[in-house]
Amino acid sequence: MLASVRPRDIAGKTRRRIAAEELTEMVAVEAEIKKSTAELTAIVLARGSRLMDLRGVGPVVAARVLADVGDVTRSVAACTRVEATASATAIIEPARWAGPRSFTSAKEDGTSN
Repeated sequence: MLASVRPRDIAGKTRRRIAAEELTEMVAVEAEIKKSTAELTAIVLARGSRLMDLRGVGPVVAARVLADVGDVTRSVAACTRVEATASATAIIEPARWAGPRSFTSAKEDGTSN
């Protein structure tokens, strides 16, 4: 496309040079993206994930999900601790409280405002 452009003035020549530099840069970035996508595809497939089978989920999204989630075979207790830490709540171990507790709302107690 740029090969057919033959500017005559200095401004036109400068614009053509800048356009050629930008085009070269875009081609290099596109090659990097293709290379990275191929690497991510190989990594996701090596983990045995089927996330990319979902519509709209490509190698980039699948790799990001796998990186964020980690090993999904971890224990329930570990998941609870992670969730509690993330939400800044306290974990009450079952052995710490004596037995069943009754939690009533303020309306049931008659102490509502």
